[in-house]
Amino acid sequence: MSGGEELSRVEAVFHQVCAAPVEERERVLAELTAGDEGLAAEVRSLLAAVDGGELLGRLEALDMDWKLADEYVERIKQVTPEQVRAVASKYLVSDNLTLAVLEPLPLDNSSANSAKGGGYGHHQ
Repeated sequence: MSGGEELSRVEAVFHQVCAAPVEERERVLAELTAGDEGLAAEVRSLLAAVDGGELLGRLEALDMDWKLADEYVERIKQVTPEQVRAVASKYLVSDNLTLAVLEPLPLDNSSANSAKGGGYGHHQ
């Protein structure tokens, strides 16, 4: 197999694995690579790069220095279940609840709520 063909194969498997739900990626990867550990390793390497890029993007979006990525992961790992429960019991209370009811628009174009903007933004 030529280098270009191998790259195309890695790329195809990578895209299929990325399309799978996160919790199923490892199973999908195993099925698609069918014992080809070299291919599986290449795809895992690409997935790790994407995951790392997403973390760096999240840090930058939160106006945090991307250089803090390693510290961020370590500090997140230090959060205990008790701390999560304490924060949840403080902030996830009825007084802080926002409820939204989403009603689909009709599919026919003759309705007053057509795609031209009629009825958007209406709430009770």
